[in-house]
Amino acid sequence: MDNNSRSDTSQPIGYLNQVDLAQALSPKNPTDVQLSIADIILAAIHQSKLIRFIVNKGRGVQQSIPGRILDFDPSRSLIHVYHVDEKQVYILNLTEIDEFIV
Repeated sequence: MDNNSRSDTSQPIGYLNQVDLAQALSPKNPTDVQLSIADIILAAIHQSKLIRFIVNKGRGVQQSIPGRILDFDPSRSLIHVYHVDEKQVYILNLTEIDEFIV
């Protein structure tokens, strides 16, 4: 599928390329940028942003993954993340992710 014709976002691709993700994810968002989680993920893909994921692996175990999002499957709630330090791809379910840090 062509990235410019994505239908799983509520925002135009041009807007997602320019949005400030750090500001959009901030709990004290002064501009009240309202983006869905799908919009945030697609913006991170289009901008090739480095993001730190705090992932809950169960039983109180957390993992910190610095990486870039390669792909997003909204129907299965899966994202493919390239870990920049380990140079490998992780497949994460959105329910495993506790926090995004841009």
